[in-house]
Amino acid sequence: MPQRETKSDVAPVAPVAIINLDDFLTRNRITLRVGSERVEPGPRLLGRARAAVEEANRSRRFDALPDEFNADLLDPAKVEAFLKQLPALPAAATAPLADRVLYLNAPDLGLGITSPYSPQALAAGYELTIPAEARQGALVLPKLRAAMQPNQIQVRAASARRAMEQYDVQAREQERAVQQVDRDEDRNAHLRLASDLGETKYRRYHAAMVWRGLATAIARASPTDRSAAARAREAEAAVKEYVVAPRHGVE
Repeated sequence: MPQRETKSDVAPVAPVAIINLDDFLTRNRITLRVGSERVEPGPRLLGRARAAVEEANRSRRFDALPDEFNADLLDPAKVEAFLKQLPALPAAATAPLADRVLYLNAPDLGLGITSPYSPQALAAGYELTIPAEARQGALVLPKLRAAMQPNQIQVRAASARRAMEQYDVQAREQERAVQQVDRDEDRNAHLRLASDLGETKYRRYHAAMVWRGLATAIARASPTDRSAAARAREAEAAVKEYVVAPRHGVE
């Protein structure tokens, strides 16, 4: 006996239009910049951007400083998630990017390995604030907001603080060693110890910056939490105390 056809009570879902990233950047004449390298719009954009990130990170990695405490490194997965979602933003939100250079290393864009955002959060969507800029070809440093997982960020912040404290202990020991060496009698030993001390101070500063970034994100997410605000202020003070000059120069 033939079965009767029945109509579903659920309305069909219209397919979501997928905007091609290469076309979006080309149509709006948006150039990317990774470190000092420009990535022009065009075919195979993601692959070229990924290569630029790998090259920039290679020059910024530092001996004995884990990537998770290196505030200069971009996260390839975050960059890709960010770029894939960019064409899906409202046209009014991305209009200021037209004819501009989008700086992927912008501190408030949150694409670094040490940022509070995860690739999954960026892939799920984000808000982008783009400063007005009248000049064509100008470098744009946007601000991004996305969902965060405070518990995971707290764990990472505590880890960065511990690393900073360990580097601080090491730096103080090396400072004493430098002071105990007679510079005139053993100049080579003094130079070697001073160089080691400088490297430890660099690691300490980066760990402090990572702690500050994560502690600040927690404090902003919980504006009524006084202890979170206190930890953010403490981290800010540590960054100011341990600041050192950048190693890769001004871009």
